[in-house]
Amino acid sequence: MTPAEMKMLFDYIDEHLSLSECDNTLRFAREFLKSNALPEEQVVAWLEAAGGYCDCEAIGNAEELLEDSMTGSIAKPRASTGEIE
Repeated sequence: MTPAEMKMLFDYIDEHLSLSECDNTLRFAREFLKSNALPEEQVVAWLEAAGGYCDCEAIGNAEELLEDSMTGSIAKPRASTGEIE
């Protein structure tokens, strides 16, 4: 998925969570992925690996991780020394 598609996914989830509570699933994420013919299982695996096991966690954890990675603010180990940059 492109960064623009990821943003659309998070916007979709956020919009739907404003209308109804999280049901502790990735219901809205899966709806968006299916309706846009995007790779559902791959994206769900990434969301879960990023701490997004339900829609509200996807917004709270995975979206923040994605935004941090796009701005370069995630600490990365230096290849030569293993120290955190």
